[in-house]
Amino acid sequence: MVKDLLDPRIRLSLSQKETQAIAHVVTLALTCLRSNSKSSPSMQQVAHKLSASKQSLLLLFAEITIHQLIA
Repeated sequence: MVKDLLDPRIRLSLSQKETQAIAHVVTLALTCLRSNSKSSPSMQQVAHKLSASKQSLLLLFAEITIHQLIA
């Protein structure tokens, strides 16, 4: 579960907007950790994705799995 990767001080009763923001950042972080560096995004691509984020996620934060973010 994504919640298990994060700081335990983060409350799980987040707003939809907060949930989307955290899920987006975790998704980007996971793409940066790919073992093949050629398949990882450049910092320019990461910055662009962060600034252009309009991702829609209709799940409760405590229910989001890592697989859902990388699928």
